[in-house]
Amino acid sequence: MTTLIKIFIILFLFSCNLVPEIQSLSNTSLSSLEQVIKESNNVNNKVILRHGYFNYSVFSKRSVDDEIWSNDSSTSFEICRFKICFFKQDINELIFENSISINDIIENKKDFYKTYVRFNNPESGTLIYISKFKIIKEGQMKGFLDNKNYPYILLEENFSVPKIRWKGVNYYYIDTDNFELISLSQSVSPFRKNVTLYQK
Repeated sequence: MTTLIKIFIILFLFSCNLVPEIQSLSNTSLSSLEQVIKESNNVNNKVILRHGYFNYSVFSKRSVDDEIWSNDSSTSFEICRFKICFFKQDINELIFENSISINDIIENKKDFYKTYVRFNNPESGTLIYISKFKIIKEGQMKGFLDNKNYPYILLEENFSVPKIRWKGVNYYYIDTDNFELISLSQSVSPFRKNVTLYQK
């Protein structure tokens, strides 16, 4: 029993020491993003996806009519309105139904929204996905990819999928001139951290 307590104390102290390291990593990751943006200057119609501290990848569409963003990796995805509605990595697929309107959220028309989500591997069947939105910030910001100024609102989405006990928080930076997505941080799996996507 005392050995178990000692192990917990050591793990707690070790995690406290990691806090400055994590802050340092987040600062370094910004320069990693800048490097990827410079390298992708010749790619038109692109988005950048971050999955992990240093894992930035450039994605583009095969044609103007194509809805799927892809590159040479095993990852591809689709953006519907302001969020990722399809995400495939290797053989795992996640499909969201996203019928929620930005106008409805801004006008605070509902206390919560019920949509649906499904995993293809393993097959989950259709699962209820409950979202609560609120605007937590608004103002002006520079785009990550083009360095232009955009008026924005920052939407926070608290979501839950009760059947599989999956819940979390997503964030969406929305351009208020045209309600297009600037960037997002979204959970696409119960087993991994949020992915971050930069579209402007």
